[in-house]
Amino acid sequence: DRDCMMNLVADPKNAARKKALETLLVRELTAQGDPRMVGKGDVFDKYPTADTKTRGFYERYLKGERPTTGWISLTDFDPDAEKEEK
Repeated sequence: DRDCMMNLVADPKNAARKKALETLLVRELTAQGDPRMVGKGDVFDKYPTADTKTRGFYERYLKGERPTTGWISLTDFDPDAEKEEK
């Protein structure tokens, strides 16, 4: 499927390729010490995703807040804000 429009993994003629890719994936992740390979994948749910200044940015933005992040300017929120910044 050149256009990637159909999921070909269920097709029995692709079973050998699927198994080979699964084997390669497991080997690579095990060699890298990926915690998912030893049943500890939940560790990824415990990592902080951002510092407190930027945490929940999207939700805060939807509530009307304009969080200062250091990587966003007022004009990113409102094109007319450039006048306010000056």
